[in-house]
Amino acid sequence: MLVGLVNGLIIGASVCLIVSVWFGTKLGSMWFGLKLGGILGGTMVLSLVVAGALGTLVPVLLKRFRVDPALASSMFVVTFTDVITFFSIWALPHCAQSFQALEKSQDV
Repeated sequence: MLVGLVNGLIIGASVCLIVSVWFGTKLGSMWFGLKLGGILGGTMVLSLVVAGALGTLVPVLLKRFRVDPALASSMFVVTFTDVITFFSIWALPHCAQSFQALEKSQDV
């Protein structure tokens, strides 16, 4: 899980930086680029942490249930990682928007 976290932070930070610069220069809005890069980078971190954790836990659980982990674990790991990534890429912007609305309501 530590490997997934380290890889996620490195790759997520690079994705965040590249997307921020790319969209900041193309659209002229660095703030939009930072938000988009942060969402994609956060999703990348979460996805790699989940993949690392599931890649360790699923084969151990399958071995306990006397199922060959080499045959069955890839289906579970890929499916769960894709589902978590899909929902996190939709949930992070929603949470960011809700947080922004909460900040605006407290300023009034």
